[in-house]
Amino acid sequence: MNQNDQLVNASSPPKTYLGIRAIFQSWFWRYYDFLWTIMFINLVWIASIVGLGFWGWKVMERFSLEYQKFIIVGIDLTVMGWLSLICAYSVFKIVIERTFDIQDIWRNMRKFWMKGLILFFLWIGMIGLTIFNIYFYFHWAHVSKFVGDALAVLVGWIFLVGLGTITYQWPLLFFQNLSIGKIWYRSFLLFLENNILIMVVLISEVVLSLIFSIALPIWLIAGLAFFFSFHCVLLEKHLLKHKITYNDQELAEVLQILEIEKKRTFRDILKPWESK
Repeated sequence: MNQNDQLVNASSPPKTYLGIRAIFQSWFWRYYDFLWTIMFINLVWIASIVGLGFWGWKVMERFSLEYQKFIIVGIDLTVMGWLSLICAYSVFKIVIERTFDIQDIWRNMRKFWMKGLILFFLWIGMIGLTIFNIYFYFHWAHVSKFVGDALAVLVGWIFLVGLGTITYQWPLLFFQNLSIGKIWYRSFLLFLENNILIMVVLISEVVLSLIFSIALPIWLIAGLAFFFSFHCVLLEKHLLKHKITYNDQELAEVLQILEIEKKRTFRDILKPWESK
């Protein structure tokens, strides 16, 4: 039985397609094959966030009442979240479906935009609440400093778990279009199953973000789309462990695609058209 027959008859994905090396290989080649498209999406993504942030800051200077500023911030964040959702879904389509069709993206966004925005605001609420709690416990004068510091550290750890869970959420929304509750539940289970790897990914992204910030133009080339594309491939591989595929694609078909990616070498960088 040759290798292709083995893939067709496979009842579960071989571990060689699911390890960190295989994840990186799949992500790298998908990112490289659509490099210019992803760079363009990333540029739009970064420009929209910076532009909306600057707009909100300038508009708020014209108002003195707190509720007016609150409304401006709400509008700003809503538009920012909506545009980010479009850019994120575009990246997802590229690295998971290996295609980019603006009309198809716009048509499918109707399924995701409400749930995507709710998740976006839940993340903002979680981050804001965490910052407030850590500040509160560090300055809690009613108990000993040790208790306050311990509670602040505990909140920090809970926040890290939350960040690890968030890593999966938009990709999971695009992948399975689940309800908000199921997205939180399944992303939490995925984090528990892969917690060490996710923590390594988060630390690596913090380090890379600091490096990118030293040379700001890098953010225009490899910024949010760079990180999110890896999250999408990470989710695909972790769901594949449980024989869950995108759009219920046949497992054998998925494995054959992964086998092609596995066989590609860095010599393909010079001739990418031969591997598409």
